[in-house]
Amino acid sequence: MAMIRLSIFLVSCVGLTACFNFSTPSRATLQSGKLGAEVSIKDETSGKASVIISDTHQNLTIKADAKSELAGTSVAISSGSLSLPTSLVIERGVELGETSIRSEVGLTDDIKVEAATAGVIIRPKDNVELKNPLTISLPLPNITGFRLAGSKIAIFYKYIELDTQRLVTGLIPVDGVRASIVFDSVTQKDTISFQGYFGSYWVVQLSREPLPAEIPPAKVSLEPIVNQSRTPVIASSGVITEKTIVAAQVVPVVVLAKPTLSFDGNSRTLTAEIADEKRIKSCLVDFVFDGNDLNGKTLDAASSSKVSFAVAQTQAHTRLARFRCVDEGGRSTISPWSDAVNIPVYNFVRVTKVTSSLANGIYKAGAVIPVDVVLTSQGSVTGSPYLVLDFMGVERVAEFKSVVDGSTLHFEYLVQDGDLTDDVTYKNASSLSAGKGQILDEKGVAVDLTLPALDSALSLNSLKDIAVDAVVPAPVFSIGFQTAATTSPSFPVSWAFANDSSVNKFAVKLCEHSDCATNCTASSLATSSPFNVSAPAVRII
Repeated sequence: MAMIRLSIFLVSCVGLTACFNFSTPSRATLQSGKLGAEVSIKDETSGKASVIISDTHQNLTIKADAKSELAGTSVAISSGSLSLPTSLVIERGVELGETSIRSEVGLTDDIKVEAATAGVIIRPKDNVELKNPLTISLPLPNITGFRLAGSKIAIFYKYIELDTQRLVTGLIPVDGVRASIVFDSVTQKDTISFQGYFGSYWVVQLSREPLPAEIPPAKVSLEPIVNQSRTPVIASSGVITEKTIVAAQVVPVVVLAKPTLSFDGNSRTLTAEIADEKRIKSCLVDFVFDGNDLNGKTLDAASSSKVSFAVAQTQAHTRLARFRCVDEGGRSTISPWSDAVNIPVYNFVRVTKVTSSLANGIYKAGAVIPVDVVLTSQGSVTGSPYLVLDFMGVERVAEFKSVVDGSTLHFEYLVQDGDLTDDVTYKNASSLSAGKGQILDEKGVAVDLTLPALDSALSLNSLKDIAVDAVVPAPVFSIGFQTAATTSPSFPVSWAFANDSSVNKFAVKLCEHSDCATNCTASSLATSSPFNVSAPAVRII
């Protein structure tokens, strides 16, 4: 079995960071300083080592053996930091994915954890008081991605806060201020140096650098820090003594069965379920895309063996689930992953057709044109959606009025003077907009607002034949007969008018010279001038 060896040196440093000579804001060299007498060292199991600190009034630097799996880890303790002599333990913790720290920290959704190291726990064997921060160095993982990540590297922590004695979680960015990449001249490797307390630490690579305003404040955690045997070592009540830890590890851990995972396509709900186990006190359930996913969804199942949640992702994907539980003795246990479940692409509510209740015909200024956008299923509206109409290349906006029968969006347009089109239609397939509001289905998912193509049989212009002519024609002038007198019962009359493309017919009335107001004959429709009329007098209107 591999063993860990810790080296402790008495170091002549003025302060906590006096042993670090920072050559740049982001990189420094770890100097060994002036070494004093070496103190007692005790190797324990693989991934764990402890050292006795009998003199608490010395500046101490504790370094893991260069050949151990904790190589590159060191802790600097300033004089007077410990209230009592104790043994200090440095040991491997659990993987980041076996904790709830990602959700506890509360980074914004677009900042993902792309990679993470296993946790490193720093704790005393006794519940002693820590009076000053520790200066901690953790090895930078020997992975290309980590080394190229630069400012995207950070530290997730869970520790006992010095002032409040609360167990808190948070994030320390490796920004050259709160944490720095330091070159260790002894191991000839890069490490990350920062200040912390008794707790557990994970080096992570993020998908992008968090902005200062995006770094969350420390949050109280109710989930204890557990070691590799999943035994609590630090809880919200404080540091757990080594005697209690050893006693708890003697009791066999509860073995959980493989959970089942099912998907309901109608409600689009995932349900994870596990066989009842009376010795289990509480559980969390992780829903992930794959076994390496560090950004999954974690739900509190409490004492239930079954938990469900509505899937928000609309694209096709797979999911797995597992239970992380605490037994009666306080030990953590993790189930195997469930079988993967395939989640199909979401069946979006869509637009089936665009029509109108208005009769086919020609409409003038002041007419209200109703337009109905029919959905495949129920929808709800917030804000003020709108529909862009096309009047022969001129945009007009139909206003939203109501949802009819749950699945029809009702719009109206009031015809204005000057409007003209031979077939009312919308501008294109993207003419329906939610504006500053939302158009949602019953599950709260945005409706697909794509309209039928203009040449589709389900478009407005295909289903209806509605024209608008609200253009006042230009008046005619220079009305007259082409001859001063005639004996023919039919004779030509002519007129002039301004060039107006909206005019296609003229109403011609004939009347007696003595009474043009009342004795006119029925109108004749003329398409052009001149036009043959029959009567002794004519009036053009």
